Amino acid sequence: MRILLTLAALAASVSAYAADLPTKKPAPAAVGSIACKESDAVPPDAFGFAAGSDVAEAGSWGAGLEYGAAFGARVGRAHAHGLKASLSGGLAPCFEIGPSITVGHERASDPTTSFRATSIAAGLEMKAKLLSRDAHGVGLTLVVEPTVAHTHARLRDTAAPLFARGSSATFAVTTKILLDAALVPNRLYGAFNLEYGADATGDNGVDCVTASGAGHCVGSSLNLRAALAYKVSDSLFLGADVAHQRVYEGAFFNRKPGYAWFAGPNLFWAPNETISVNVAWSAQLRGKAFGQAAGQSLNLDDFSRHVVKAKLGVAF
Repeated sequence: MRILLTLAALAASVSAYAADLPTKKPAPAAVGSIACKESDAVPPDAFGFAAGSDVAEAGSWGAGLEYGAAFGARVGRAHAHGLKASLSGGLAPCFEIGPSITVGHERASDPTTSFRATSIAAGLEMKAKLLSRDAHGVGLTLVVEPTVAHTHARLRDTAAPLFARGSSATFAVTTKILLDAALVPNRLYGAFNLEYGADATGDNGVDCVTASGAGHCVGSSLNLRAALAYKVSDSLFLGADVAHQRVYEGAFFNRKPGYAWFAGPNLFWAPNETISVNVAWSAQLRGKAFGQAAGQSLNLDDFSRHVVKAKLGVAF
């Protein structure tokens, strides 16, 4: 199950932000966009794995290339890598759209078993800004991102012995509520994200096995993220974020809950109006899987020990 979750996380969002890209302002700006314009703009990526409420102005576009990785296991070794290419732009005032393509690879092994999986996914992130910080003191944006992924997996167990391979499709939808505010005007900003995700993966006989052999493994997740971003200069932000993440079997938090707490630093740097760079790292502080043995303080069944991302954005 952890394998599916890691690949899904990398595929759906290498760290989940298809549309958080730098964009050049169009000229002239649409009159209707005044409702969601901010006099003190904050790059969404300034909050690391969390995201701010700002959206691209109508007519502005950008592209991004993002690398994401997750690694760390209780026994043996486990690591996953993803590379995501995305395009983002304002289709209308206060509305942003971001299609993306992600390729991922994962390997896990212990003394008797080895697992490998590769995936390719396509997503479409849609963001609608409902409240601006200037007018209401807090920014509010709603996000919906459907994704579809194809995964090929292979499992070898020398103790059984067993060798299995198979392919499957995963369909997922992630919904987010993004809130942010200026805690100290033009200097310190805070963000809070509430995220719900649901996914269904076809039986492939490897890491998704159903009684009928033709069913689906269905899961859901709930993520709460809080972050701070300090504006060192107009081009540099330093920050940190903390997250509480939960996973379940079933589409609506039905059974077998697992959770983990993560925290880590991040950096956002935009040397000019065209280029931006964002890096973030998050480490698991504490967690528990369903049925986890007493005395174990981390959930390494459902989550990894460390998660990192590095992102290059280009505005045009």
